[in-house]
Amino acid sequence: MTTRTFKSGRMLFAAAGLALAVGACQPMVDLRGNHAEADDLRTIQVGLTTKQEVARKLGSPSNVSPFDKNAWYYISKREEHYAFFKPDVKQQQVVEIRFNEEGVVENVKRYGLGDSRKVDLVSRQTKSRGGEPGMLRSLWDTFTRSRIGKKRKDKLGI
Repeated sequence: MTTRTFKSGRMLFAAAGLALAVGACQPMVDLRGNHAEADDLRTIQVGLTTKQEVARKLGSPSNVSPFDKNAWYYISKREEHYAFFKPDVKQQQVVEIRFNEEGVVENVKRYGLGDSRKVDLVSRQTKSRGGEPGMLRSLWDTFTRSRIGKKRKDKLGI
């Protein structure tokens, strides 16, 4: 009877190990951003749909252009990664919706992962005079800042 229990215990342990190994092979999926669904995009008609209707159908945009308030962007991406490896971008979508001065859709463009470009970051640093404050300077700033803040609150009546 103990041999049978020992064999069934080993089988159970092997099955659990196999399930753990197979489960570890599944990627972790991260969905980020505001994904504009194709069905919702089809309902947006150039020359007819207003900003309010777009916001109601797609939600608030991921980004509004700082240079042109009539350009809205809906940005989303899907990443997969296994265990401790670097994430891999599987899908990326940017939907650009431009409005005319009356707030009516003027143009809708879709960009995918193939339209993206890698941007190299500049690693140069600008030299500055001075350096990091020492411990005594940091403590001095901490104590004087809290007193000044309290005086300002007292003046405001908070």
